Amino acid sequence: MNSFLDPNILLSQAMMSQNRSSQNIKDPKALKKMAQEFESLLLHSMIKSMRAAIPDGGLMPKGVDHETFESFMDMEIARQAAYQNTTNISEAILRQLEP
Repeated sequence: MNSFLDPNILLSQAMMSQNRSSQNIKDPKALKKMAQEFESLLLHSMIKSMRAAIPDGGLMPKGVDHETFESFMDMEIARQAAYQNTTNISEAILRQLEP
């Protein structure tokens, strides 16, 4: 599986998920929230790629329900890591976006 992350696509997804207009981008709280959402999308993609690298195996075969649960769990782990500011990616994004 070829996974290429385009930051422009991820940022546009983060902006769409917040339903922010271009006027609110100057608001520091809205800008910080968008940066955190972008960081969570980036971390989720990283966790998803890491999980895909693990070979399948074990006693029980994994079904669709298990994969769905893992996907939601990975998404929540990424969101919590972004909002707890563990990687400081959102801080770097804010420094780039602030005038």
